[in-house]
Amino acid sequence: MTGAFISRVTKLLNKCKTAEAIQALKEDHLMTENSLCSIVSAIVPNLTSPMLQHHKAMFDCCLNVLTFLIENCEPAIAIIEFPRYLKRASDHVNFCTILGAMQTCLMLIRNKSKTIDWYFDAIKVYLEDLPLPDEADDPEAASDRIVNTYKAIIVFLEPLVQEAIDINSKQEEGSLLGNRLLSFFIFLCGKPFCCLNKYISEEITYKEIADNIVTQALYLTEDILYFLDTVSKRQRESTHVKTLRKYIKTDIESSFCSTILDWSQNISNMAYANFYFYVITQENYWINVPQIYNSYYILETCAYFFKILLSEDYSISTGLNFMENVIKRISLRSLNSEVLSLEIYTELFQPITKVMIYSNSDEQRKKAVRVFQNYIEIFNMEARYTIILYLYENIEHSGLLSFITGIFKSSIIECLDSTPRNPQFLGKNMELLLKKICNLPHGSSSDVVEISDEIITALNLLRFLFIRDKNNETGIWNMTHILKTNYLNPLREGIDLCRAHWRVKKKDLEQQKKDFAKNQDYSRLMKAHMEVTLTVGFRRLWTSRALLADEFKNDNRKAEPQQSTHEENDEEYEKNIKLKILGASLKFVPDMGWSKQAISAGAESIGYPSVIHGLFPKGSAALVEYFYSMCNRELNEILEKETNSSSSQKTPEQQVLDAVEIRLRMVVPYKKTWPQAIAIMSLPPNVPTALANLLTLVDDICYYAGDRSVDINWYARRMILATIYKATELYMLQDTSEDHKETWLFLERRLKDILQIQTMLSNSVKPDEALNRVTETASAVFITVD
Repeated sequence: MTGAFISRVTKLLNKCKTAEAIQALKEDHLMTENSLCSIVSAIVPNLTSPMLQHHKAMFDCCLNVLTFLIENCEPAIAIIEFPRYLKRASDHVNFCTILGAMQTCLMLIRNKSKTIDWYFDAIKVYLEDLPLPDEADDPEAASDRIVNTYKAIIVFLEPLVQEAIDINSKQEEGSLLGNRLLSFFIFLCGKPFCCLNKYISEEITYKEIADNIVTQALYLTEDILYFLDTVSKRQRESTHVKTLRKYIKTDIESSFCSTILDWSQNISNMAYANFYFYVITQENYWINVPQIYNSYYILETCAYFFKILLSEDYSISTGLNFMENVIKRISLRSLNSEVLSLEIYTELFQPITKVMIYSNSDEQRKKAVRVFQNYIEIFNMEARYTIILYLYENIEHSGLLSFITGIFKSSIIECLDSTPRNPQFLGKNMELLLKKICNLPHGSSSDVVEISDEIITALNLLRFLFIRDKNNETGIWNMTHILKTNYLNPLREGIDLCRAHWRVKKKDLEQQKKDFAKNQDYSRLMKAHMEVTLTVGFRRLWTSRALLADEFKNDNRKAEPQQSTHEENDEEYEKNIKLKILGASLKFVPDMGWSKQAISAGAESIGYPSVIHGLFPKGSAALVEYFYSMCNRELNEILEKETNSSSSQKTPEQQVLDAVEIRLRMVVPYKKTWPQAIAIMSLPPNVPTALANLLTLVDDICYYAGDRSVDINWYARRMILATIYKATELYMLQDTSEDHKETWLFLERRLKDILQIQTMLSNSVKPDEALNRVTETASAVFITVD
């Protein structure tokens, strides 16, 4: 009887006879309820995307019959059936249709908290089976499917959230329904949603979904940070079972905690991390959080989130932003060494250093460096010493160790400048770290090219200590014998061995090139590879050796005799390195000023380590000098071309005017930071070079303008032109007119005054009289700025 009834209904569905099928179900209500499972099994497979596209009549018929069954049959029966179909939903249309039916059925039940977990489990299984963008052939289609699935789930949850809010408003304790919904919203922030971050994080759709999840969660509780320490507690226990037992034994009065624990096993650590990232970093959510939580508590609990997020490629950006946001809330130097008893504070360095070194994104690497520095800054000097010691013992990457040495150097400077003196990075403590820094892992046999970054920074640090600490406050002078015996002497031997190796390698490669050149199948790729290998190897080797020689140039030990041609090549190569670095540094000057930081950035931009700024003893002055001499050379070339051009018909006065303007326009891109350059070159050690550059400039201008005088006029013209140049330069720094028109008018007026001075000189017979008149006129000219 039952089989015949099911067969009859199925045939009506296949013929798309909706009215007849519904009528048959109405005629025998008891038979319909007894056959509900079989009828639903016949309907659900037809509610798919292909059926909707190619057999819409069939799709509509099945959907209408399903709606009738939900509205007219006992909900308890349907509740048992739908979750198993949802888990095996064939496509998005199938999923949404079943989910809509589940929503209708669920809203007909009074006590939803007892049955909603079945639905949540079914949704969880479906979400876990969705292909992730990284694993799919079409990442964009996979992302769209995940987004559409989440939209459907949120629509499904909205009436349930509203009902939970109504229940919460009528009772003091939270409802079981609201608690389960809250746990499910946190779960939704895990996979696959968190994997979409690097695919569509900039799109409004992703942000809308995240906003909807967090907003709905905030409606369900007054303390959204209640479970902030869940992950930290999990991490401190050996198993999740111990965690659950500990929670259950805890004297927490409300059922709120225990009910969430029913779902805690389903909520991943990543879901908690991603959920609290939105809550804590977004200001519009943070204002709804109880403002009673201590910033240090938030840092401690969130540290576990940082580690989780930074350990997965798809969540690195989220982890960096989260960590940066929380660290900003902590006062500088406020964490002492006691907090380091919690291993998470040091374990956090492992994922962030991996991002700094290995991330494929240049933006992520740079941000990780900033976050790394800011993180260290929140620890006081005692804790920082422990951290740096930990890093030296656990990190092997040469570039990173070089970077940490820079932090160590800054800490020493801070200790020396502190009042009263902070001894944390001085004496025995400094000696312990210095022995780790000045260490060749295999003695003179170490690959000095591979660890060149460490070597350069270590030598730079030693150079600084011996120059700065004349009174042996750090104890560095007590270590001279140890340093020479255990580090410097083996380093010299290692560099010499390495140079010999590269000479042989160079000869071998040159011979290979000759051999390959005879073969028509010679590979350009092989050739490029050999050239790059040599370039990188020699670059690091020469740089290390140059710093070593500069640091200990007064050492009386004689180096191994070298051929004069090699010495010349060494010197020329080092000079070329310096010029390349200074040239590359200019583009960073507008943002970083005329500083060592700009030189470091320039070095990094062309493949050299940032610590190579140690090659420039004059520091920022070297960069200003390079720019000044470079501009003078460019102007000289321009003037020479104009002079050699037969078409040039300019008067001497016009030539001078144009030359000064051309030279000043070279400064315009650096106008914002040029006052700093002027100040640097005004320092006593730099004055001779500054004057020499200025005199070279005015001499070139006068020469190409036709001045061939050999009397006092030679000096007077250049003195006045130099004064005019500097006055116009200062005027330009304050000029806000378009294209500096006011500056060029000022220059023109000043040059007209030169003609007046020239007239006075030509009308004066006595040199003393001529000089006095020039001085008086020049003073009047440059005191009065019209």
